Amino acid sequence: MPSVNDYRALAPFTLDEFIQAANSILRDRPSLQISARTVRYSISEGILPPPIGPNRIARYSLEHLARVVEAREGLGQGASLNEIAENMGVTRDRSSSKRSPSSGELTRIELGDRIVLEFPADRDIEMTLIDAATRILNRAKPRGGRNS
Repeated sequence: MPSVNDYRALAPFTLDEFIQAANSILRDRPSLQISARTVRYSISEGILPPPIGPNRIARYSLEHLARVVEAREGLGQGASLNEIAENMGVTRDRSSSKRSPSSGELTRIELGDRIVLEFPADRDIEMTLIDAATRILNRAKPRGGRNS
């Protein structure tokens, strides 16, 4: 059975590559196989961090792969999603699921007048800025394919 480290040279992954790698690692346990829906749900619950980059070119790291395999194996052993999240250091909250930094510290960057970006201190600054810029650009796109 392959391990997460066997995929080190192939990272980062597209969504399809990510799913294929995870399912290859989990192939002896078909009930634990993942789909794109599993990935989206895991992100929404904070089990996985968001992918790197905008939707069409989003990439998943080796950390993503290790976390999804760990989560699926935990489910296979009968652990609840809350137990899995706790083991991964993730705080699940009904109002919003966010990853809890181990130190509890936040990095704060002032981008301009009344524009502040705060994120867990243990998160990579460059990837956080790319993610934030992508989200801002996606919100700024005109609706209906026409410029307003």
